[in-house]
Amino acid sequence: MRRVIFIIVVFLTIFFAALVAALNSPWLSVKLARRILRSALKEVKLTEVVVTRQHFTMPGEVEFTGVRLLLMIKGKPLTINVPHCHVTGLQTFFSNEPRVFITVKDAAAQFPPGEARNVGAELSFSMTADKKFVLSGPVSAQEASWDRFKAAQVSFFLAGAPERWEFRAIKASAYGGGLAGKAQVVFSQVPAYDVELFLSDMLTTELSKINLQISEQLGGKIGGAVHVTGNGEKMSSLATDLSMPGGGKMSASLLGVLTQYIPQSREKKMLDDLIKVGGLLDVEVLSFSMKSDSPRHLSGEVHILSKAINVELNITNDINTDGTLESLLSYWQAYLK
Repeated sequence: MRRVIFIIVVFLTIFFAALVAALNSPWLSVKLARRILRSALKEVKLTEVVVTRQHFTMPGEVEFTGVRLLLMIKGKPLTINVPHCHVTGLQTFFSNEPRVFITVKDAAAQFPPGEARNVGAELSFSMTADKKFVLSGPVSAQEASWDRFKAAQVSFFLAGAPERWEFRAIKASAYGGGLAGKAQVVFSQVPAYDVELFLSDMLTTELSKINLQISEQLGGKIGGAVHVTGNGEKMSSLATDLSMPGGGKMSASLLGVLTQYIPQSREKKMLDDLIKVGGLLDVEVLSFSMKSDSPRHLSGEVHILSKAINVELNITNDINTDGTLESLLSYWQAYLK
């Protein structure tokens, strides 16, 4: 009898030791991560998962270090590096109502031409009744960039599901001012996006880092709204309403085409002199709005008030071409130069 008990004890010891070793093995986590990500992100190809170290604590808590993910999205690589990741609630994963909580610190992501640094998140992972995943929670990044556009202290609330990802309550500091808004991506054969941003007190001197001509043409603080929708890499609609609420300065050359309509006066001579030297004109009101009424039509309006030259202008422009919205935007940009 004692021999039987001894054998059972030895067996249980070996079994639990193997279980603990497995639960602390990055190999097992990598296998599970591959299976979960492949089923949850069907439009994304997972090419690499690396876990340097993990530590499991009963009943369902794991501390991961040195996590690296490499995914391919439409042929473009998304690289995610997570130095520290804390997961709790794993004991519920195979229950009828799984609820897993994920804490991420000091992460980084690269998706050319975009990048995010010092990313943190407090996410909750759950499943719906029809076995679809839901990922939600606050996310923040100390720095984020996309091509030439950069922002700091970025934060938003993520609500993700297989068919739709929503980015709610977006906030960030950018170009001496701030931005807020929301965005969503709907996944299908051609993903659709909808982005709405509100800008406040952005300095033209800082915006010149995107386009040098901005500081050459304008001086002051810019605010307003931008709303863009599209499918894949194509833009389907655009609406902007930008202004300098506190007034500021604008390049006199922007009014050059209109000088013929201003009667001879001291103010007209002042404007002509400013145009010759490439000077800036004081304006009390400067606003610019543009929207796409259809993929082949843009309409815009500019309102300018300058007491220095005693001029108030309301300029409306409509553009119709046989091209796409992208070509219309190129036309409008050339028109404003």
